[in-house]
Amino acid sequence: MILTKWPRPGQGKRRLGRDIGFARAALLARAFLADTLTLVARSTPDQLVIAYAPRRSQGRFADAAPGAVLVPQPRGAFGARLEQALAAGLALGDRVVLIGSDSPTISPLTVRAAFARLDQADCVIGPSEDGGYYLIGCRRPLPETLFGAIPWSTPAVLATTLARARDARLRVARLRRSYDVDDATGLQRLLGDRTGLSRSAATRSALQSFGWTA
Repeated sequence: MILTKWPRPGQGKRRLGRDIGFARAALLARAFLADTLTLVARSTPDQLVIAYAPRRSQGRFADAAPGAVLVPQPRGAFGARLEQALAAGLALGDRVVLIGSDSPTISPLTVRAAFARLDQADCVIGPSEDGGYYLIGCRRPLPETLFGAIPWSTPAVLATTLARARDARLRVARLRRSYDVDDATGLQRLLGDRTGLSRSAATRSALQSFGWTA
């Protein structure tokens, strides 16, 4: 499952846009989305579900991912949208793994590992280097406390989420740490990730079109 927005200048990737320009940030976000779709296809999930926004972008996602189940994101706080996206995924299968479209270099093996870890765990999380997480999955509905009043976009996201999972007595499996590309720091991390870029053709092409080494 992918939780994402259709990339438009000034809509999403605002921190990155302030660093490199909103037009470039939108082009890069489209490349991230293309590579994320390829990643999921290589991960061979039973069904791709896209929780998308805004609602008027449904046709664009239908063209970009034929055969995917498209679920509009509700309005409201990010935590509520994340919780409802996972619930929509569980309505279609016995387990769900959710990623965003801002970690285009993660390996298909990581996604497969996430599904496998759910054989024993209630929840699986992929920690990101900025203190958040790039992946979350579950095999049953997770408590609302894992999503409500979380300090999103801060280094405390992962620690707060794990603490609440412990309070709820959930068995949590952790994957290898990776990174998001939300700002200039993430972009520099991406530019140095030759292994990840080797399997992220659209992102590599976008970076090269800007004249940046990739």
